Amino acid sequence: MKRFLWVAWLGAVSLTPAGCSWLMPWPARYLAQATGSATQEQVAQQLEPPQIERTLDDGETVWEYRYTGVSSPMLLPITEVWCVEYRLVFDQQTVLRHWLRKDCSQLLDINSASADDLKTLPGIRVADVNRIIAGRPYSSKDELVQREIVPQAIWDEIKEKIIAKPK
Repeated sequence: MKRFLWVAWLGAVSLTPAGCSWLMPWPARYLAQATGSATQEQVAQQLEPPQIERTLDDGETVWEYRYTGVSSPMLLPITEVWCVEYRLVFDQQTVLRHWLRKDCSQLLDINSASADDLKTLPGIRVADVNRIIAGRPYSSKDELVQREIVPQAIWDEIKEKIIAKPK
């Protein structure tokens, strides 16, 4: 019996790293391997054209996708509505450089988000990203507009998408 449990445990452990990639949603699997090499054209062929596309002031491009659906865990009569956003950043040569996957309701923490993550916020410019990072830490997200880190127009676009978690 001990030998059986040991073999079963060893088999589970050895299969886990390979099996984990199958638990990752297919867009994330594709984006993980495509980062640094895939062009906008190649990404559009794999995922579809973006739902939102905008160009940043430094020439980088941000693409946004939103996927929603209804699922029933373990085929039970219970249904769950889900929503996932993907935000992709392409460099000036149209190569995928960064991507972010999050639940639609998940807020971006301005105290810990990377510059690439901050670039995915609507209306944000590179200068805004640099000021946000330089002004850390924030005790409240309202400080972005109170301290004139971002203009009111941009604040109006991002205020429902961010949070300032204490360090």
